Amino acid sequence: MTLGSGGTAADFDLVLRHGRVVDGTGNPAFFADVAVKDGRIAVVGRVEGRSKAELDLRGLVIAPGFIDVHTHVDELAEQPLAENFIRMGVTTVVTGNCGESAPDVDRFFADIERTGATINTATLVGHGTVRGRVMGGSFDREPTADELARMKSEVDQAMRDGAIGMSTGLIYPPGSFARTPEIVELARVVAAHDGLYASHMRNEGREIFPALDEVFRVAREAGLPAEVSHIKLSGPASWGQADAVIEAIEQATIRDAATYNDPHHYREGIPLVLVNGVPVVEDGQVAGARPRRPLRHRRVR
Repeated sequence: MTLGSGGTAADFDLVLRHGRVVDGTGNPAFFADVAVKDGRIAVVGRVEGRSKAELDLRGLVIAPGFIDVHTHVDELAEQPLAENFIRMGVTTVVTGNCGESAPDVDRFFADIERTGATINTATLVGHGTVRGRVMGGSFDREPTADELARMKSEVDQAMRDGAIGMSTGLIYPPGSFARTPEIVELARVVAAHDGLYASHMRNEGREIFPALDEVFRVAREAGLPAEVSHIKLSGPASWGQADAVIEAIEQATIRDAATYNDPHHYREGIPLVLVNGVPVVEDGQVAGARPRRPLRHRRVR
């Protein structure tokens, strides 16, 4: 890093020199300088003038901050530096995924403002969070009319408080007990606020196509865009269908259900052990899971 000498007012706060710029528009990369002043990009190209500091980025890439649309950082206020994101170039995150979110969106943002998080943050309101709070432990059933009205009210308030949409986690209790009409009703509330619907679908393996159809139905009947969370083909029995899955999403979007996806790029994941078993419900409470098959210690360690 080069620091400017005193005595003459600087034109810029920071100049990034000789980097390869990838601007995020889809255009080819190009070599340029980037000047920053008062926290904003002032010039992209050949930068003349003085700067308080300069960085020579030969051999490196200059890019806008990355956006991670699928995170679980509902406790961001407790770790506001968010170094794991910043060090990878992620400057904006979306949390509240898979049906779980901060229970109070207004307080969530207030806490972030108070602690001064280093990253930009958006949140979804979690369907499972709302369903569990309204229905209590007795959620292995359809909601009553009163309960559904209260759920809609909570989703509405969350959207007014700044949520950008609603997420579902339909393989996890309590979301796994929700039927599609319930989700559509809540999604309509989200649509009234120009929000989106993001879903951890009911199945990501052999039954992925019926699960996708449910996402498309919610988008179509509620009138809002949908996002398929961490899309993947789980398990060897379902491999080899990627082209068909992509085609299904593209066709749904062409017809009447605008649907997008964020892909899962890893061989492993960290779903709850509950997903790998049959939920045990006692007196309305999820008490544990009976494994579908014997689990080896080495596999779950």
